Amino acid sequence: MMKSIIFISLAVFVGVVSTSISMMGFIPESYHQEPCVGNTTIHKNENSLKKNDILPIAPKSSFASLDSFFSNYSGIGGWIDVGALPSSTTSELRQIAKDIMGRNIQCGYPRVNISGTENTTDHIILPDKENTLEYCFWENDIVSSLALNDFNFEKLHWEWVAKSFQRLDISHPGALSASESDCCKRLAFLDIGVNVGDWISPIRLLAPPTVPIYGVEGSPATAAVATANLQTSSLYIVKEDQKSCSKLLPFTLVSKSKIPTIHHEGGVCFSKPAFIGGNFNKFNVGGRHIIDQQMNQCQKASDVAGATTLEHAIESLCQSNTVPKVYILKIDVEGFEFKAISSVISSWLTKTPPCYFVMEFWNKPSYLAVVETLLTVVGYDAVWRPMNQEYPHNTQPWLKGLTGTQDEVGKIAKVTRSYTELIFGFTDVDKCINNLMNTN
Repeated sequence: MMKSIIFISLAVFVGVVSTSISMMGFIPESYHQEPCVGNTTIHKNENSLKKNDILPIAPKSSFASLDSFFSNYSGIGGWIDVGALPSSTTSELRQIAKDIMGRNIQCGYPRVNISGTENTTDHIILPDKENTLEYCFWENDIVSSLALNDFNFEKLHWEWVAKSFQRLDISHPGALSASESDCCKRLAFLDIGVNVGDWISPIRLLAPPTVPIYGVEGSPATAAVATANLQTSSLYIVKEDQKSCSKLLPFTLVSKSKIPTIHHEGGVCFSKPAFIGGNFNKFNVGGRHIIDQQMNQCQKASDVAGATTLEHAIESLCQSNTVPKVYILKIDVEGFEFKAISSVISSWLTKTPPCYFVMEFWNKPSYLAVVETLLTVVGYDAVWRPMNQEYPHNTQPWLKGLTGTQDEVGKIAKVTRSYTELIFGFTDVDKCINNLMNTN
């Protein structure tokens, strides 16, 4: 993705979780655990922060549009139940987004199509009910310029996700059973860093309608646009008097150690939208990151965001004493990936890991720490490179049989001098699926 990147020193980075460094220098020793794969019941930590505690943290702001967004649309634990919103909410959310950002949006009717899997038609073109599928994006933005006509921004990537759930519905029907009313008992897609919903919106249309789709977006204005777009897709796929399993969390994710400071401040500050020159000459409004700046220095509503931890988000997503069963996780949070996942490494990722973990990768310490964690702690043993058109189900892994050795991490680090994308997974994916399905 064409995203702005914050450079984080290794010492500060690992200090988020621990000051002890592993022999490879990327992740704390305490996270080098054996992956737990099997019939595991997840019990929430009694010492973890409660749903009604200080999380999530909505900004202490004088911006009316920002306050109304958090107060009017947040649900349990901050999650917006997009599938339950009335249709009138779409236009309200778009207006809120413009008010917060002080920037216009542009809307269109992108055609959504996807190549079929082995047991579906060769080519599916989703018909539009008299132009009801209107989607909006930031004006003069790098994503909108590639999404207005046919959601072409990273199309091969979200297409693979939709196909994967089509295959899952065929190979493991119980994983997405419509008879299971509790969404948290079905295998789901979790997108951390949804931007304007350029993945979740078409996936919601083309994956089986019973797939739970959960999105997280830290910028409130961009989250409002994403919620409206996800709602458009959600309303389209459901029958009358039904609702889809679609939720969105409009909070940025931080490490536990940052919570007291953020609680005192009342929120976090975001960077300004970056301008991408060259052949693009577009802004990257959705690709922003947290900056180390006090709240009273945030001069605009667009610079202010709320915060929470992924641990709290996961615990709040399901009302029962369970965690969501994530089949595919995609994360893109501008170099803060390790900070985002740090609170759930031992409590969630090692016990019920997603079968596929999709991330952007730069050869920087923060990204290398995530790679080492995924291989040595979570236990992934295979890697695909989407930018080389390598995807699970379609091609063999680029690397397999991995155990997280220094040589393996070094080989991944050398995959590019700048940016690429990686999909981590298991060579025995059926074992992973069964682990998720058998978890209470």
